[in-house]
Amino acid sequence: MLSSPAPNARQGVAAIVPRVTKRRVFIYVQLVLVFALVVYLTFGSHGLAAVTKLPASINPWKSASDAPNPEPTLPPSATPAPAEPEIILTPEEKKAQEEKKAQDDRHRGKTAEEIEKEFDEKEAQKKLSASQKKLAMERVEAYIPAIMNADDTTVKRMWCPKFNETRYQHLKRSKWDPSKKYFFALNLRQCQYVLPRLLGSIIEVMRFLGPESSVLSIVEGRSNDGTAEILTALRPELEALGVTYYYLNSDINPSENKRIERLAELRNLALQPMINSRRKNHPKPAGDDAKETAPAAAPASARFRGRSERSEPWGANIEFADDTIVAFINDVAICAEDILELLHQRAIQEADMTCGMDWSHIQNVPTFYDEWVARQINGDSFFDIPDDKSGSFARARYLFPDDEVSRRRFEAGRAVHVFACWNGAVTFRAEPVMSEKVRFRDGREGECRVGEPTYFCKDLWWHGYGKIAIVPTVNLEYNDTYGAAIKKRKGYVTDWVKREHREKLPVRITWQPVLEKVLCMPGWTEQYWVPWNETLV
Repeated sequence: MLSSPAPNARQGVAAIVPRVTKRRVFIYVQLVLVFALVVYLTFGSHGLAAVTKLPASINPWKSASDAPNPEPTLPPSATPAPAEPEIILTPEEKKAQEEKKAQDDRHRGKTAEEIEKEFDEKEAQKKLSASQKKLAMERVEAYIPAIMNADDTTVKRMWCPKFNETRYQHLKRSKWDPSKKYFFALNLRQCQYVLPRLLGSIIEVMRFLGPESSVLSIVEGRSNDGTAEILTALRPELEALGVTYYYLNSDINPSENKRIERLAELRNLALQPMINSRRKNHPKPAGDDAKETAPAAAPASARFRGRSERSEPWGANIEFADDTIVAFINDVAICAEDILELLHQRAIQEADMTCGMDWSHIQNVPTFYDEWVARQINGDSFFDIPDDKSGSFARARYLFPDDEVSRRRFEAGRAVHVFACWNGAVTFRAEPVMSEKVRFRDGREGECRVGEPTYFCKDLWWHGYGKIAIVPTVNLEYNDTYGAAIKKRKGYVTDWVKREHREKLPVRITWQPVLEKVLCMPGWTEQYWVPWNETLV
C-alpha cells in the first residue's frame, strides 16, 4: 500500500507557495512606487493627489510630522479675486485707445453704410495730407531760390519794377554802426502762395538798406500748406546774408474766441525781440515796475525754431538803435518800392507811423479793405456805411467824403493825416514799443469794440505820437493775381513818383490835432460816436 507523503515534503511545498506570492507582491509594490514617482516628478503634488485621490498637501514620501500644515480654505464668498496686472500704456497707445473709444461713441446708432462712408472720407483725408506734405516739400525747393533772388522766374508771382535807389538812399545806415535800424515783423499763416513776392520784396529791401542793420521777425501758426517749412528753410540763407532772423511757431488761434486779444498777442510776439533787447541793455530802475521789466518768455503755445531755441530771452543778445523803425507787414503782395516808400514818407514827413492802402476785390471791384480799423483825422470811417441797418458798401468807392482836404491829397497821391490805420503794411517808430508805453491790446471794459490796430493808434495818440498818415501811392492786395490788378488800376509807386512834381499840393503834411470824438463801429449796422480817449482818462 502506498504510504502518505512524508511530513517534511508537504512542508517544503507549502513553504514554496508563500515565497512565490510574497515575491509577486513585492514586485507589484515596486511598480506602484515607480509609477507614483513618475507622476510626482511630472505633475507635482497636485497631479499625484488627482491620481491617488489624496490631498495635495500630503506628501507620501514624508511622515505625518514632516508634512506642512494645510492652508486654510475660505468659503467661496470670502475668496479674494485675483488682482489684474496694471497695464501701463505708452502715450501713443493711450491716444489710440481714446480715439477708439471716441470712434465707438461716434459709430453708436449709425448704420453700416454711414460708418463705411465715414471711413472712406478719413482714408481720403489721409491721402490728401500725405499729398500736401509732398507738395509742401516741393514748394520749399522751388520757393527758396525765388525768395532769395529777385530775378528768379521759376515761381510765378506779381511783377514789380526796379525801385529808384537815389530816392531811398537817405534811408541807408552806416555799415560801421553795429546797432539794428530796421525791424521787419510779420504774422503769417497758410500763405505759401504769396511768400515769393512778399518775402522776396522784404529781402530785396534788406539787401539795399544793409542786412547787418536789419532784423526779420516772423510769427507763424498752424499752417499745413508749406508755409512753416519754407520759413524754416530760409534760416541758413538769411544768416549767410547777414540778417538777424527770428522765427516763432505759435498755436494761438484767433478764430476760436477772444479774436482781438489773440491777434494782439501774436503781433506782440513778433515785436518781442525789441522789448527783450531794451530790457536787457537798458533796464529800468528797480522799483514798483521791477516785475514788469523781467525778460518775457514765450507762451506755452509757442515753439521756437532754429537759433531761437535758447535760454536767453528772445532778442536780448542784440542792440537796437534809438531811432529804430518797424515795418509790420501783412500777408500781402507787396513790392520792394512799396516798403521803401512807406519808410521814405515816414522820414520826410517826420511821422510817427505810415500806412499803405489795402484793397479787396468785391465782384471784381476794388474796395478799401480796412474800413473797420481805419479812421479819418475827423474821426469818421474812410467811406460811409449807411446807418439804416443795411450795412451796404454801395458808397465804398467814395473815400473821405466829408473831408475835402484829405480827399484832394488822397487823389493827388499825397500823404494824408489820419487818426488810425493799418491797411496791410505800416512803418512806425519803435521807441514807444521798446519803452513799453504802447503795445497791441484788446479793448478795456467799457471801451468801444474795435480792432487791435485801432487801439494801437489810439494809444500812440495818447502818448504823443499822433503823426499818423496813409500813403495813397502804396496799394496792396492779398494775393499775386489781385495784387497785379490793383497795381494796374491804381498804379505802382514808380508811376506816381514820375509825376510827383506836377502836383501843386505840398508834399509835406500839415499835422492837425485830434478831434474830441471818433466813430465807434463794433459792426457795420451799429455806429455811434465816443470820446477818442475813452477809458484813458
